[in-house]
Amino acid sequence: MMMCWTMYTHDEEKKEWYDNDMIAHACGGIDSADYTNSKEALESALNNNIKLIEVDFQFSSDNRLLCVHKWKNLNRKNPIEYAKFRNILIKGKYHTLTAEELIDTMLKYKDVYLIVDVKGKDVLDVYKELDRLCINYGRKGRLFRNRIIPQIYNYSQ
Repeated sequence: MMMCWTMYTHDEEKKEWYDNDMIAHACGGIDSADYTNSKEALESALNNNIKLIEVDFQFSSDNRLLCVHKWKNLNRKNPIEYAKFRNILIKGKYHTLTAEELIDTMLKYKDVYLIVDVKGKDVLDVYKELDRLCINYGRKGRLFRNRIIPQIYNYSQ
């Protein structure tokens, strides 16, 4: 029988997700822009060692999961087509982000957590789609599911 354990020095103690004091809301700010949920904001948060990334999700009209935070003319009542979404530059210069791209990027970081923000009736469908996308990444993706944190607004969710 072999026993194995991990030892940490004081500076290297393993942190739980709730030990982090910074959350990158809507992937974090980029330059002076807030709430972009953009590739650039995500990369900036990760490069600045932010471990909690909050992302807002909604479905496209063709049922693809998008990262969107209250942009003009984009909402659950008026969903956009995936192809059109991909061609948008947020605030004229930042690139849109899909759930697939988000997961693909976050899988590169073993200590980063995703906080999922969903409003409205899509809550369960968003979690099902995130689960399906994670499973598509195999073992690494299945492990990532343990780093997804729901953002709950009320008991009905």
